Amino acid sequence: MNLSAEGRRVALLVVVALVLGGYTYFTTPEKKAVGGSGQETASRRVIDFNPRRVTRVEISHEGESLICQRTAEGWKAEPGLKALRAEAVEDFLQNIGELVEIGEVEEGMEGLSEYRLDNPTSRLSLQIEGEGTRTIVFGSHNPVQTSVYARVDDAPRVVLVGSVILWDMRKLFITAQQ
Repeated sequence: MNLSAEGRRVALLVVVALVLGGYTYFTTPEKKAVGGSGQETASRRVIDFNPRRVTRVEISHEGESLICQRTAEGWKAEPGLKALRAEAVEDFLQNIGELVEIGEVEEGMEGLSEYRLDNPTSRLSLQIEGEGTRTIVFGSHNPVQTSVYARVDDAPRVVLVGSVILWDMRKLFITAQQ
């Protein structure tokens, strides 16, 4: 069988692709699991909870405070128990439930003031029926402004979460004001 020059080039490229693919497959390190749970850091939820069991949401953000209370008539904002659009609160809780750790800051506890977690810029507390209160505090943005430093329930670790969560908090404030 006599292959043309073009056929030999294609065959050679296929062999090179297979060799490089095999090399990559066998030499790429496995992703490390966190805490023995089998979850990778990139997919580890910040708070694992059922949004339907949340009875109270307390937010302080940029000097403002908002308290949302689940009542028999739906979600209400304090003071005065003004009615809120239930979809807005449910969407917010859904987003909190999907919030994942982007990474963990090694030796983050020594730098709490550096990350503004000693005096957080934002705080979120969820009262969860049968579980108690879960709190996330948010500090400053990372240098490229894509993430914020956070701490959950005063745990001795600092994590990075997507900064879009601050926009979600702002949206809930806007909804409560309407």
